[in-house]
Amino acid sequence: MSTKVKAPKSSFKTELNKNVADINKAVQEISGAPAPEVAKPKKAKNASGVSVISTPRVKKHLTEAVNGTVKGQLEPYKKIVHGYELLKKQKEDNKKTVKNVDGTEETVELTPEEVQMLDRSIAKAYEHVPEAKLKINALTSSMLRLSNDMPYVISVLLDLLTQQLARFAMGSVLSDNMKIIKVEHLFRDGVEELQLFPLVSNLKSFKTKYTAYKNSKVAASLDAKEHELTNKYEKELKKLRATLAKLQNTKEKPAATEEEKPAPAAAEEKPAPAAVEDKPAEESTQENESKTKFNHYIRAIMGDLIASDAKYTGLRISNDISNYINDLLIELITRIGNAAELTANDMHIHTITEDVVMSVLMKWLIDGHQKVESLSLKPGVEVDEKSPQYAAEVAKKEAAKKEGKTYKIVIEGLPTTDVFTAVLEKTYPTSYYGTLKATVDKKLNAYRAALEAAEVSKAERKAAEANKTSAESSKPVESN
Repeated sequence: MSTKVKAPKSSFKTELNKNVADINKAVQEISGAPAPEVAKPKKAKNASGVSVISTPRVKKHLTEAVNGTVKGQLEPYKKIVHGYELLKKQKEDNKKTVKNVDGTEETVELTPEEVQMLDRSIAKAYEHVPEAKLKINALTSSMLRLSNDMPYVISVLLDLLTQQLARFAMGSVLSDNMKIIKVEHLFRDGVEELQLFPLVSNLKSFKTKYTAYKNSKVAASLDAKEHELTNKYEKELKKLRATLAKLQNTKEKPAATEEEKPAPAAAEEKPAPAAVEDKPAEESTQENESKTKFNHYIRAIMGDLIASDAKYTGLRISNDISNYINDLLIELITRIGNAAELTANDMHIHTITEDVVMSVLMKWLIDGHQKVESLSLKPGVEVDEKSPQYAAEVAKKEAAKKEGKTYKIVIEGLPTTDVFTAVLEKTYPTSYYGTLKATVDKKLNAYRAALEAAEVSKAERKAAEANKTSAESSKPVESN
């Protein structure tokens, strides 16, 4: 009995149809379908043990805040071009992958019929490619760039803010004689005095919960006062009624003898109120945590603070507070990104630098603080423009200009004159901005130095490897 052996199953048509379908779907999205979903970001490496907020994650949120709309519009056009390039590459390779009966795969050449089918698909896909490329260029040129140092500066800011919020919440826990740090501990009296409080006071996620907590505390206080007054008046009313009843009984009945006096009723023993169990909030875990969140870094910072002082020993970090601080940080990044984008547009620049971010933070932190001005005159020298030598240089430049040439005035050797420059400095001593600026500058310099050292080390390793390879290749081959 003969057994039929199935021919290898080709996946060529399936792959071709998938590429064409992706292109058609992108065309439909552009022509008026709902806005495309932004591609999921690649997973960032876990920086366990690092106590500064993750810079790559900060950059992801900044990019979304500044260029999210443009990125969403770019996606369908990129899909069209990418699908077309895949079809072209398959035509150049003239190969397809087939799956054998035993599960193995092998690469074989396309059949003439498949080549014709592929040519038709390439021609159809190309109809949309030129326009897609033009629109990609237009959209890409409209995107704002982020300088290399800018996300790190915001990471330092978020690290400082997390430390301030954590310390305040931990202090509130100790005041309540509790062990678990919860969200409500951020809203106690005195939070307004935190140095970076102006950065969170206007965040929606903070204002909503802060206001609700304050209103609930006021309502609870009023209820307690009303309950206290009600109990007080009820006790007074009972005393009056008892006195009135005693007077009436004395008036209507003769006094009872000792034998007739009833025995005093035994006081009813009231059961002790059940102790209210302080249920611990669910302790934090890293499982299923999104790679765009900061919970891990927040818990690391709070853990370092707990370990740094014996008075915090035994405190536990709940999930709700790490989630809540994470929400505050993400909303603050978005707010900084939006403000920095407006500043960059006003300045007619296409790159948001760390200086733009610090300018935004300065406006928020100095608001309501008194400025102090200091004017100083700094001595210096400049070229004496009234000297004959300078006039001769200007004449040479004018003559070269008439001849269609260029001439650069040589400053060295020209007569100079003494001048003074007025320098007006404005500071805000009561604001935290000056301290923040100094901290950021110090950390930024260390960050740049570390990057530079890493680049030097990388170059040295490459040079060493190249020398080793060269030395090995130059060794004489021993003949037998």
